[in-house]
This record gives sequence, structure tokens and C-alpha cells, in this order.
Amino acid sequence: MYLSWMIPRGLSACSPEKCKSGFMKKINAIDLDKTLIPFDSFRFLLLLYLKKKRYLTPVSFYALLRKVRALKVGVFKHRVLFRIQNDKDYDELLRRVVHRVMSAIRQDIMAVIGHETDSDTINVLISASPSDYVEMVASELNWPCICSKIENGVFSHCYG
Repeated sequence: MYLSWMIPRGLSACSPEKCKSGFMKKINAIDLDKTLIPFDSFRFLLLLYLKKKRYLTPVSFYALLRKVRALKVGVFKHRVLFRIQNDKDYDELLRRVVHRVMSAIRQDIMAVIGHETDSDTINVLISASPSDYVEMVASELNWPCICSKIENGVFSHCYG
């Protein structure tokens, strides 16, 4: 999903020096999965992890429970992330996901974003996927992001 809207200057980071209109700052909210890229990046992360393991793991069990809808998506993501974040090769796994995501960015969507972006616009990457790699993708795009994360052992699932 791609959204673009205006917010009152007092509610944004727009100062009169930065915002030509002085009244509004435009925000483009760009969804990552199945919009900016044509696939689900969390599923890609999960499949890479399972392919690397080549045997049944607790993550395999969680995937099965999710497939039969015995786990809600937020609980599923929390449990999967808790397990795979402790894997010794997790950083390499994240690098592979970021590389795949960056190479799969849809240029037609980037063209629309470019057309809708000016000096008074903030592009924000939005995703229900985990911050572990979404923040890396947003950094590559030089955009801020809003995404799911685990803070103090609590999973904040960004969805909508």
C-alpha cells in the first residue's frame, strides 16, 4: 500500500526554514512487503533460515502451527525471531535478506514515489516485518521507518 498525506506543521518536524509552504509537510508512507517489493520479506527470511538448517527446528514447528492458524501472526513472528536471532549466522542471514530486498525493489513504485516527492516530503518505510533488517533497508533508501520490533522482551507488531 502506498499512502501520501499532509500533516499540520505543528505536528511534524517541518520548520518554516525547511518547509516552503510553512503550513504542511507531506508524508509518503510506503509499505515494504508486496508493495515496494513483490514478496513477503519475513517469509523470505524464514525460508532462508529453514533452508540453512536442513532439519526440523522449533521454528519449523512454529511455521506448521502458523500454517494451520494455531498461532496468530504476531505470536508467530515473536517466537520465530526469538529463536533465529540467537543463531550464530544471523548477521549473514540479515545481509542476504537486505541484499535480496534491495535488488527486488519495484522501479515502477520508486518512480511514483519520486514523482510524489519534493523538498517538503518525508518518505517513510512502513512494515510489519522486523526492525532487524527493515531498518537496514530504510537506511539504504535514506528514509526513516516504522516496523515491528522486540523491545525489553516484548514484541511490538506493526500492522494495519
